[in-house]
Amino acid sequence: MEPRSRFVPGADGLRLHALEWSSEGVPFVLLHGFGNEAHIWDDLARVVAAYYRTLALDLRGHGDSDPDPEAGYDHVSMARDVEAATEGLGFERLVLLGHSMGGRVALRFAGKHPERMAGLILVDTGPDLDPRGVTRIRLETGRQTLTFESTAAYEELLGSLYPSARPETLARLAITGLRPLSDGRYERKLDPALSH
Repeated sequence: MEPRSRFVPGADGLRLHALEWSSEGVPFVLLHGFGNEAHIWDDLARVVAAYYRTLALDLRGHGDSDPDPEAGYDHVSMARDVEAATEGLGFERLVLLGHSMGGRVALRFAGKHPERMAGLILVDTGPDLDPRGVTRIRLETGRQTLTFESTAAYEELLGSLYPSARPETLARLAITGLRPLSDGRYERKLDPALSH
């Protein structure tokens, strides 16, 4: 099963990329963490797509979604993106699953729209953030290069970040998380403003 790649309206005139895995059932929207993109959910999406209308969203500045020229990468702005995207898709009630940053975005959305929630799943996040964890993630991201000589070089970085991930998952994420440059190198699908 392969997803359908599509674009949906976000807030502030931004266009968001989504992977639509199925079109029947209660909508199940997957929100990735900081520095990731929608393909991080590929393995899970294949499983749940038989039961839910499954859609993985690239949050603004990530993956193939538009970057925000104003660098509005706060949780409130991203929750407005989820609001615009789900309304544009006609999702009245939905299940949201958010990992890390995506979990914070999901919490914001759920707090504003409790009547639209059929379920909320949070992974590696909660209502309170430990500032040490936020600082660690920002420092790690700031030290990482955004360009790579090959997908294998990015795969090596991913292996250091996710040491328990399966090799085939890392190889897939290295391909889906990069775009080719004209000089033969690759760049991460991440707005450079997010690494500052």
